[in-house]
Amino acid sequence: MAQASTPDFFVRWLWNSSDDPFSPNHFEEAWRRYSDVETVLIEEAYQMKRVEAMLDKYHIDFEHSVQISNNNLKKQRPVKRITDGHVESSPRVERFTSKSIVPAAPFVISTYGMGGTFFLEVMDYCAIPHNSFPFDNSSVRRKIVEKAAEGLVIEGKKAGQQKVAEWFARQLLK
Repeated sequence: MAQASTPDFFVRWLWNSSDDPFSPNHFEEAWRRYSDVETVLIEEAYQMKRVEAMLDKYHIDFEHSVQISNNNLKKQRPVKRITDGHVESSPRVERFTSKSIVPAAPFVISTYGMGGTFFLEVMDYCAIPHNSFPFDNSSVRRKIVEKAAEGLVIEGKKAGQQKVAEWFARQLLK
């Protein structure tokens, strides 16, 4: 999965979750990690020497080391960047704890077999004749991948995770 790292070190971005985040008496347990993708987005902006990194609900002000709500500029929390000499191999927490997006209707089981309806819908959406096998043609494959990337962004917007979805779409298109 996505990790912000270089060959020499691993980067982690954290935000302070305590009730009084600017108090000098906060505990280390109050620091929470950003998701893997948010960390990559923040680190990319940091490495490019941008003034801030834009996330879906917040932006990170690098000069003041704060996370600021995009809806309420008074809602701010300290952030910090940590570099380690090793890469962690633990599974992403959000993989197991984030709220899942459930499709309105299943698309896997059909009279055409597992995934048959899905692929027919993709072929219809991309205007590919049903009598051809689309994966033999590189331009058709590219079109399908582009449509998948568009779908990621559409669903990401619905889930309030547009920036994350845009990052995944860029990775898919590489």
